[in-house]
Amino acid sequence: MDIPPEEERFLTNILDLTYLIHELSGACYDAGYDVNPTLIMLAAKYLENSDPVTLIEPFIKYSYKFWGEETEDEDGNKIGGEIKNRKEEFFINNAHEIFKNLPIQSDKLNAFKILFTATHENGDDIIDQEERNNLWAMFDTLVKISIKYVHRVREIVLKSTPNGIVPKYKNPLFTYVKVGELSKIWKIDLPIPGK
Repeated sequence: MDIPPEEERFLTNILDLTYLIHELSGACYDAGYDVNPTLIMLAAKYLENSDPVTLIEPFIKYSYKFWGEETEDEDGNKIGGEIKNRKEEFFINNAHEIFKNLPIQSDKLNAFKILFTATHENGDDIIDQEERNNLWAMFDTLVKISIKYVHRVREIVLKSTPNGIVPKYKNPLFTYVKVGELSKIWKIDLPIPGK
């Protein structure tokens, strides 16, 4: 059986994520939070008929900077690693940026914020740790699929150099995505000719 291309797997996984958000948002809605499960399901219906490339490429463009490992900037501030290190404030503050290509107004993307901040009257989280981990696992999958997609569309070929034959990318697409570094961080085996 052939494995579907990355963009199709991305669409499948973004739909699964949307269905999970729909399910979890229902619990928040029932607790009185301003989140509309019906709007989330309408977004899923729209996504079902979307061109997968028009979903994965903007996701890459707007989210790649959150894929790497945490480092420090010149002032000693910690930057990066938001997805890999499962920083919840990432979802709270950046969902509108990551998904701005979706046909949903940015103020409606507050579902992410609500999922990670909603509490019962007694102060307990409405969305428990297992469900939060499921959300993160889905995000991890979207990142891994995206890295594989970039690797594939760049089209790696063998080039002759003074140092011998080495693999190089043929197409200058998504050059800002450090595929080699990210494949190590995310433990992804990428096909390379001659290896």
